[in-house]
Amino acid sequence: MNCPNLRELDISYSYGITHESLITLGRSCQNLKILKRNLLPRLGPSLPTIVAPLDYLATFPRYGNIEARIIGKYMTQLKHLEIRYSTLTARGLDSVCKGCSNLEYMDLRGCISLTRSDINTNTSGLKNLTEIIKPDFNPPIAVLRVPRPGNPREE
Repeated sequence: MNCPNLRELDISYSYGITHESLITLGRSCQNLKILKRNLLPRLGPSLPTIVAPLDYLATFPRYGNIEARIIGKYMTQLKHLEIRYSTLTARGLDSVCKGCSNLEYMDLRGCISLTRSDINTNTSGLKNLTEIIKPDFNPPIAVLRVPRPGNPREE
């Protein structure tokens, strides 16, 4: 509960840590400077199986903004934040950026609900931000050619 000397915490890939736990961490660890809350990608045939509580997976899409709001409210001293593959939206990013004005580094890889505009708008007020890793806005896609009926060239 009382960890005044804790400066860095990596809770990546820990699906048992709920947003309630993040509140406790934020309240108890006032000097936290580095938080790593990376998740596993949710799509793709070659990705590992995610082992997570069913109640977490059932509500997973909305947790991104909830966790972002908690980070912005209770972890205001952060300088380094990694939240890869979070489901946060522009609203969640806004909460983080307004609450954590000392951020120097942010990793948003895999945050597919964010746009370039969302990121630029919300991070513009972060005067100390020296490095930001953005999602891939142009992921590779597969092209599937389906022949049209009656067109022998495509069959």
